[in-house]
Amino acid sequence: MPIAAPEKGRHQLMLVVGEIKDIAPARFGHKIVLKHLPDIPLMAADDLHRRLRKAFAVEFALWEAVDGAHLVAIGTFGVAPSGVATLEQAALMVTTPNWIPFESTFDIALLDALTAAQRPFVKSLRYNVASTKPVATAVLTDTEPATALYVLTPGTSADYRTELTALVAGSSLDSWTWDTTNGQAMPGLPTTRE
Repeated sequence: MPIAAPEKGRHQLMLVVGEIKDIAPARFGHKIVLKHLPDIPLMAADDLHRRLRKAFAVEFALWEAVDGAHLVAIGTFGVAPSGVATLEQAALMVTTPNWIPFESTFDIALLDALTAAQRPFVKSLRYNVASTKPVATAVLTDTEPATALYVLTPGTSADYRTELTALVAGSSLDSWTWDTTNGQAMPGLPTTRE
């Protein structure tokens, strides 16, 4: 309550980071329940909920489809004088059961294979790189040199392939590519250095 908005004047915002347990319709807007904060739901206006569903459609689809996936939210919220916490803005990220971010079911298959094989790797994150630009899913660190692992998903454009070819050619890392566009099974992982 120390951050609750006064009757008049500016209201303070706080930052929240947590795993979403549930998103449910409320009388006005939606109620977002975080797993580790179940007694204090965050209210979200319908327009914020619509924007989140549109901007993070892939993350929602993966969260709903992949068993054990976590949907992590980071956002700002304020507290009304009534004590109701309302989400102002948010961003979402979907992770594997081991808390590793992923972008597709093919990514999670590769990450699960790396984890099961106990291979050391660095997970690449997009940050501000568009989904139309190639980024390694992960970089294996137990090969010499390290190996960038790429996954081509269905719908990959010719431009994406051209950019990936140029990226691989200009890199000091070895590369491994899984082309799922033709139904190819995951190739064997690169061997470790001796």
